[in-house]
Amino acid sequence: MKLRELADLTGGRILGNRDSYIKGAAAIKDAKDGDITFLSDKRGLPDIARSTASAIITSESLVELVKKAQNSVNILVVDNPQFSFAKALEALYLKPHDPSGISEKSVTGNNFKKGSDVSVYPFVYIGDDVKLGDRVTIFIPM
Repeated sequence: MKLRELADLTGGRILGNRDSYIKGAAAIKDAKDGDITFLSDKRGLPDIARSTASAIITSESLVELVKKAQNSVNILVVDNPQFSFAKALEALYLKPHDPSGISEKSVTGNNFKKGSDVSVYPFVYIGDDVKLGDRVTIFIPM
């Protein structure tokens, strides 16, 4: 994923190479080339100096300190670094939804309506006049 895609996702602005390729995310101490990390307060600044991360997510108030600690790193400037890092984790690691459809072992009532990408697992009962929205998954917890 390109850094510019993460900027679009988080509403951030980039200082550095917009086309830097980000393949993972890690804590500051563990981040390596290809990773993105974040800095939300000054406590992590010593670790930024030793980091080989490809990009750092931080707030406007910490940009100059990050530049002093690590002048060659790409910076993604956002309002909330922790929340934006969580969004990056989701984008980098969350598997896309893979709908399974409606199981032949489920029961659906009269006038049942469904949206797109619905998954209904075996032994589920759906009553009359039920409408499921898009990307709904229904299962019986074990």
